[in-house]
Amino acid sequence: MAEAKTTRVKKEKELGFEEALTRLEEIANILENESPNLSQALEMYEESAKLLKGCSEMLDEAQKKITVLTKGE
Repeated sequence: MAEAKTTRVKKEKELGFEEALTRLEEIANILENESPNLSQALEMYEESAKLLKGCSEMLDEAQKKITVLTKGE
């Protein structure tokens, strides 16, 4: 079971921005419409928190690159 979690975390870090957003939308849809049990809901919440953090980091990196590129103009 620990291997499955490690693999999922690894996959979350390998996702691109758009893929992470798609997965976040999937999780939101499941939580809103499918009424998962508490354990499943907590697991999805944990996954979404990690995805959100990754998206935020990717946006921060993009903003830094844009700042560097526009300084030369």
